[in-house]
Amino acid sequence: MAKKSNESAGFTLWKLTTLWQRNLADVLAGFNITQTQFAILVAMIDFEKSGDDVSQAILVGHTNIDKMTISKSVRSLQAKKLVKIKKSKTDKRANNLELYAKGKTVAKDAIIAVRKADKKFFSGATLAQVDTLKKIGDKVIDSHEG
Repeated sequence: MAKKSNESAGFTLWKLTTLWQRNLADVLAGFNITQTQFAILVAMIDFEKSGDDVSQAILVGHTNIDKMTISKSVRSLQAKKLVKIKKSKTDKRANNLELYAKGKTVAKDAIIAVRKADKKFFSGATLAQVDTLKKIGDKVIDSHEG
């Protein structure tokens, strides 16, 4: 068994994140998308629900993924016919992103699969513990986005 009680919070977070990312990568491989591409698709679904236009710049701000990674991932999603690029109706210099029907389907199906994986991954903890983990994560994230 791994040593636990005196590890730094950062090291524990790193180990947990590594396990979660490995698990998530396995789930998303079935959809032929990466974790970054999944984050982009989910964000696009959210923006679409609210009727907002979405650009790569907006995705950078929303996901905290660097612009080069967003750009490469969007090109890959475009090649997979999940995302299309359209000229902005309000700014002739800008492009917006839009999901193809296939992109919406992949995103929605992947969300369901990730939620199931999430539930299974955290099944060793109580709901209260998972809620506490989320609250701590939110608090730390907020303190760094200031």
